[in-house]
Amino acid sequence: MRPNEGDVSYVQRQGKSHHLKELVLPANCEVEIELIYLPKLDFFESELLFGCEVENPDGKPYAFECFDRFAMPGRGKGHWIPGVDQGHTLNRHKFYHIARNRSRNVGTHRVVGFKFRTEQIGVWPMKLYFLTSEIEGSADLTVRVEERPTTSMKCYVKEHGECYIHPTVRLPPDYVDKILKRQ
Repeated sequence: MRPNEGDVSYVQRQGKSHHLKELVLPANCEVEIELIYLPKLDFFESELLFGCEVENPDGKPYAFECFDRFAMPGRGKGHWIPGVDQGHTLNRHKFYHIARNRSRNVGTHRVVGFKFRTEQIGVWPMKLYFLTSEIEGSADLTVRVEERPTTSMKCYVKEHGECYIHPTVRLPPDYVDKILKRQ
C-alpha cells in the first residue's frame, strides 16, 4: 500500500509501498491487511478463499471481515461481514470465503483487504486460493506471530533491492490489557 492510501500499523514504511510474503505481527491483536495479486493469465474467478493451512483452528490467525480501501464513502459498499453480507462466509476452519464471479485479466492488480486477528505465537502458513471453473490457483503468505515483534520482513519490490521492513514496536492501545487477561 502506498503511504497516501492509509495507515499500516504493523510496519515502519518510511514513505514507501512494500510487498511482503511474510507478515510479523503481535499476538492477540487485530490489524488491517491487504493482499495484492496480479493475474498472469485471464480467468473467471468464482470464489476467493483466505486462511491458515493448519488443521486445528485453535489459536491460528484469521481474517474476520473484508474491506475495500478504494471504495469511496457513499459510492458503494466498502465493508463486509461474514454471515451478514451475502457472498462472505467464515468456515469452521477459519477460512474466509468470498463469492466473486468476475473475470480477471492479465496485468490488472487486484487488492482484497481483511481485518485480521492474531492469537497464539507461532509461524503460520497462509493461503490465498482462487477458485475457477477449470482450475484452482493459490498464493502463499506466512504470518509470524511474536509477543513483541522484532523479526524483519523482506520486501519483494524489485526496485527496492535488498529491502527489509521492521515491525513497529507501537502496539494497539488495548494490547497490554489483552495480555494481562490471558495470564
